[in-house]
Amino acid sequence: MTNPEQLFDYLDGSLPDYEREKLESELLTDSHLQKQLAIARRIHKGMPGSREIAPPMAAESAEARKAGVLGRRVAVAFAALFLLNVLVGIGFIVVRNERPSAMLGDKEAAVRKQLQASLQNSAAAALPVPTLANDVVTITAAPTEYDVIAEKVTLAARQSDGSVTKSPVVDESMMIFAEIPGEHESEFRNALTMLGATNSAPASPNAGDVSPGPEKKTIRIRLAGTGSNASP
Repeated sequence: MTNPEQLFDYLDGSLPDYEREKLESELLTDSHLQKQLAIARRIHKGMPGSREIAPPMAAESAEARKAGVLGRRVAVAFAALFLLNVLVGIGFIVVRNERPSAMLGDKEAAVRKQLQASLQNSAAAALPVPTLANDVVTITAAPTEYDVIAEKVTLAARQSDGSVTKSPVVDESMMIFAEIPGEHESEFRNALTMLGATNSAPASPNAGDVSPGPEKKTIRIRLAGTGSNASP
């Protein structure tokens, strides 16, 4: 196997004849050795006093030869250190990635479990499940006025920190679903009364609905024409 020193000696022309002939023979068929020689040639050209030549080395001074040898050794040492750093880094990454999950410390596992529980609790508090009201609020109006009234219902819902979803007109009636926070339900129902609702008061509460809570409630509003059936 050819080492870097032999390549630099070959470029300097100081390689013995039998080693030079052997190297040149290997260069004819070994593409990897050809690449190594190309790299060595670029390094060799940048060295002080370097002169690429196959033997003889007649005109080169002793001082230039010493500088060339020292430069080669520095280059070889630098390449070896760089390769060592790369191999150590790769080994560290492989060992870290192959570490089984069972080897995780008890403290790390406990922190992950606590964080997961905290996220679940936060999600439940931020996204409460809406409660569907038992009653349907009816507003009697002409079908041509449905869009106007629906916009007013939407505005009232927004003022109560809620949101609205409208359905298409079916059988001369339109259904509106308003999702309102429990603490603003009374305020929203009063606004519906101002818009002409005749039954905006909430239905009789269940045993668990004695006081308004932070959860959202879905209130159904039905816009019905004067000649349509008032029941949903």
